[in-house]
Amino acid sequence: MTGRKTAIISAAIFLLLAGALPLGAQTLRLQFGAAIPANSPWDIGIRQLASEWARISANKVLMQFPRSASSITQDEMVQRLSYQLNGALLENSGINILDSNMFYLAMPSVIQSEAEFLAAIEIATPLMAQKISDQFVVLGIAQGGWVYFFANKTIYTPSDLVGMRVGVNPDHEILIQQLQNLGARPVKATSTSLILQFNSNQLDVAYTSPLFVSTMWSQLRRSVSHMSALKISPFFGALVINKRDWDRIPDSLKPALQAAATSAVQKIAASSLSMEADAIRQMQNQGLTVNTVNPAQIQEWNSYFNGAQMQDTLRQSFDAQFMASINAAISLVRE
Repeated sequence: MTGRKTAIISAAIFLLLAGALPLGAQTLRLQFGAAIPANSPWDIGIRQLASEWARISANKVLMQFPRSASSITQDEMVQRLSYQLNGALLENSGINILDSNMFYLAMPSVIQSEAEFLAAIEIATPLMAQKISDQFVVLGIAQGGWVYFFANKTIYTPSDLVGMRVGVNPDHEILIQQLQNLGARPVKATSTSLILQFNSNQLDVAYTSPLFVSTMWSQLRRSVSHMSALKISPFFGALVINKRDWDRIPDSLKPALQAAATSAVQKIAASSLSMEADAIRQMQNQGLTVNTVNPAQIQEWNSYFNGAQMQDTLRQSFDAQFMASINAAISLVRE
């Protein structure tokens, strides 16, 4: 047998044996996608979690964040979970792809406070985990702040949106319907297109996170002059891992890794809400006008987005039992 053939056979045997070795004899490197701004609460939080997982597992379970998955769309992120990524940090749109019922929590006026979100997510998380359990494990879900209207004009009441061009993710059909019913003009937009669309006068309004807008404020400030103080809906993220990769981790490590993930997302939520308030203040100091809404105006928004008629419309898009469970949890907080 030639030296070349011997080397090839030896390499093949090594690879086969390596694949059969228990985790204790090798390092599991998990590639997590995370399309988030650098130094944001989520960026800092998941990197701290990576360090904690390395400590807990004695460097046998390592979370890594490839740059190739740091600026892709949520659609692409979910697609890559099937062939390139072991896990991902998904935001509202990505979570919607895995479990469309979860998008009910992101519908305008359904959730109106942090306490309501915590009550809702306590019910929703195990339901989502069960629904996607054949493919994914949910490591944690946390609020990353709130979604607000950012615009080139004042916005106080629903009637102010009439005729305005509102940037909408094309996958959010129910939101498109709601805006059209208000008399607004939905325009296809994504997080990566907002700057160009605002600065080329293709958009009047976008609904998004202040933390996200603040990272682009130097480029948006000449086109975006107002923010409505109305909290439209919570912005939240879910950290998930492929079940096949979770199953490769020894059972003895899983409770500690899961606990670390739970702790991390809780810290991320607290940090996000604090940094969101700071971001809004900083943008105000640089020219942003915040349109304060009074209780009557808030009620007008809530009556439209979450009134009896809209609830009937929402039942056409979301499971009625899921909605009822979430609404019941929220009602207990409001009482």
